[in-house]
Amino acid sequence: MSFLRKRRGVSGIISGLFLVAVAVMVFNVLAWQFFQYDAYHRIALERDQREWERFNERILISDVGSGSYLRFEISNIGGVAAHIVTVYLNDTTANVPQSFGLNDYITSNCSAWVGSGAKRWIYTTIPLVFGNVYDLKVTTERGNMGIVLKFKASGSETPEGTQFVPFTFSFRPEDYQWSSYIGGPWNNAWVFTASGSNVYFRVKVKNTAGGTVVVETRSHVNIVITSGASAMQSKANAALTSAVELAEGSEGWLVFGPIDKNKFDQGTFQYYNFFAVFYHYLSQPSVTLGTTVAILASEITR
Repeated sequence: MSFLRKRRGVSGIISGLFLVAVAVMVFNVLAWQFFQYDAYHRIALERDQREWERFNERILISDVGSGSYLRFEISNIGGVAAHIVTVYLNDTTANVPQSFGLNDYITSNCSAWVGSGAKRWIYTTIPLVFGNVYDLKVTTERGNMGIVLKFKASGSETPEGTQFVPFTFSFRPEDYQWSSYIGGPWNNAWVFTASGSNVYFRVKVKNTAGGTVVVETRSHVNIVITSGASAMQSKANAALTSAVELAEGSEGWLVFGPIDKNKFDQGTFQYYNFFAVFYHYLSQPSVTLGTTVAILASEITR
């Protein structure tokens, strides 16, 4: 009888351990299911987010420049930033399709990222053959595509398309002004009577260089008389008064002077003002570039 009672005690312990083991197994199965569902849910959310971004990414090639190398303008009309990664260029004249990883051919002053609602010119080192006709496609990191068909590569012989310039002048009447003092007051400089002892000129320009630039003080205006002389004669030259930093797409004033009023001929004469601008990209301060922003006419009375 004592032996049987001992066996009944052992069987109770074994039964208890078995129940505990079953409970642990059930808990592990439930925990595994929970973690698997959570992992699946996170993956599904990430997939849905990627799909949402892909469907809300909308790009188009809004312009293609002419020249020896490919350059094009991307307009992002979607709701997310776009990253251009691949350029597909088909030379339809020579029947040569090519694929380029943009990261290997983009110039140092450009970015392949285009923000939502923004436009950006992208300059590449992909060569074009003068006179040939091309189809152009670009794709984003998310797999969306922009297409432009049948553009012609042109060079200096026959300029076509949109010519790239780092700065533009609008020719609005109030964007070209003069003053006797660097602090103003400023008035339109197309036709004026020089007063005071000095003359300052200023022009409002827009940065279209594709990045933030600094206009250097070596920039200058050269003033040439166009009437009352047998040939054009340089009458005055003045440097930029101070360096000007311009963000991409922004406008700013370039102020030149002072110019001694007596440098202008006595009476009423017409002059050409040649504005030469030297600048560098903020990211490349050691590389100076140059351009002519505008050649503007003034009729000045002294």
